[in-house]
Amino acid sequence: MMKKKTFVFLFLLFSPLSNIAQNLIYSGSINNFTDANVMDMEKTSKGELIIAVDYPGARHIKYGQDTYFGLYKIDNNGNIDWRFKYNNDIFEYVFWDIALDETDNIYAMLDIIGSREYIINGLKFSPGLNFTKISSDGEIIWNKVIGESAREDYGEVGNACIKYKNGKIYVMGTYTGSLNLDDQFYFNSKEYYQCYMWMYFPGSDYFVAKYDTNGNLINAVSLGEDYPDNLISMEIDNSENIYFTGVSDNFPCVHSYQHITKLDSCLNLQWIKRLSYNYDSPRYAPMNIHYSKNDKIYLWNISIDNINHGIWVTDNKNPCLMEIDPLDGNVLRTLNINANLSTRSYVDYRRHYPNGFIDDFGNDLIIHSAFLDSLIIDNDTIWSKGYQTLCLLKIDLENFSVSLIKTIEGKREQYFVDMPGKLIADEPYIYFSGDYGENPLDVFGTLLYNRGTNIFDEDVFYCKIDMTPYFTDLEGNINQLMQNKVLVFPNPVSDILYIQSELKINKLTIFSIDGKIIFSGTNTNSVDVSKLSNGIYIVNILTNNGIDISKFLVKH
Repeated sequence: MMKKKTFVFLFLLFSPLSNIAQNLIYSGSINNFTDANVMDMEKTSKGELIIAVDYPGARHIKYGQDTYFGLYKIDNNGNIDWRFKYNNDIFEYVFWDIALDETDNIYAMLDIIGSREYIINGLKFSPGLNFTKISSDGEIIWNKVIGESAREDYGEVGNACIKYKNGKIYVMGTYTGSLNLDDQFYFNSKEYYQCYMWMYFPGSDYFVAKYDTNGNLINAVSLGEDYPDNLISMEIDNSENIYFTGVSDNFPCVHSYQHITKLDSCLNLQWIKRLSYNYDSPRYAPMNIHYSKNDKIYLWNISIDNINHGIWVTDNKNPCLMEIDPLDGNVLRTLNINANLSTRSYVDYRRHYPNGFIDDFGNDLIIHSAFLDSLIIDNDTIWSKGYQTLCLLKIDLENFSVSLIKTIEGKREQYFVDMPGKLIADEPYIYFSGDYGENPLDVFGTLLYNRGTNIFDEDVFYCKIDMTPYFTDLEGNINQLMQNKVLVFPNPVSDILYIQSELKINKLTIFSIDGKIIFSGTNTNSVDVSKLSNGIYIVNILTNNGIDISKFLVKH
């Protein structure tokens, strides 16, 4: 049984009395005629958004005026303030990751694709990784050539991450071969034995570099195992400890393992904790990492079970949340969520498709994710309407349980894969983004249209939601509800649901778990639920002293 606090939360999220559409501050889309993906999103000190977008179909090849510019600034009304003005100066590129400082300067990991070198405003931009500082107005301030590309020679995609903390910028990525950082640090990745070709090749390792805001290199280290390593995600706490997830010994001839690793602010290794091996069942593919304000690490994983079907083996992928102690890396709690995940090809180790973004809200967590076919919560099944459905989930950290806030969906196409983008909480608001193929997509009552030219194309959406009606005077309401002594019985129920209270019941409303009104009546203390389908429902009881929320199960 969920607690009263959770009941109130669910009700306020689902209740039409709070007028969900009015809680949408704005929504918008970055659209074109081909495929697009969210790479990263950050919020400025003024509440604006900086969004990095990738365009994998033809990257930044021009299709007229409406094309992807890689980087966008969204104003407080949800309109595009500016787009990356140097789009015509660089033919193909992608912003892997971005970070903002207190004055909203943008620090970006810019990956230039191909072999061309560019000179922009007198600054050199080379193929591979570039560490770039951009002003809040979109002007390039300086650029540092990192050197090696984040992409690896044998086709799998590495990542580059960047974080700002306390006046320092921490840059991390994978590299192959030799790496020269400002003629101060020289690294060579470890070679590995190619078991299919019987010879040695340069593998990929991790690098971590620490800079000041002027781009001066302070320190750098190289990490990694004998076989190729792959970076997934990176986080940093208030003391500038660095946590990153990755895959090491990543090669078919050896037993790859997934891990979380901690470095201190001086880039010294503190610990490495293995999460699983590739042959484990289940094995965990760590996706997004979040350092919470409660001083715990939360890791969103894909839990992969190897299922034997006689002569072949298939993978079953489900989301899993881990709570981790930052002092030693030990796993404190694990929450397995009964949902099927859809991922793009070879995305298990690609940071920008983690299928789950996390942030704190109140004393709990909010997760932006997506599920395929079905999501089961408290024995209630929510079905996707198409290939994949975006959703917002709430994690109650007291009892480590999950509840559905809302699904985000629209008119479905056939072959696309909706993927969640970054979620940022700034109480009482949340901002979140994602890729969508619907036409249109319904975002809290506002329709966003997709301008793709075929059923495989996706656009990028972003939105800002006011959560005030969901949490207004929550603790006060709970205390009042305890005095009301409202009793809902029997539970489970098959025919008549009764409500008993010492106070007069002015109005009674029953909602389905996805927020649809099932029944609404006044001056009644019983409801016939015999025709309702089996499942969980929410009842809202309005008395003179406030609102009581309860949850009941219909079981015939």
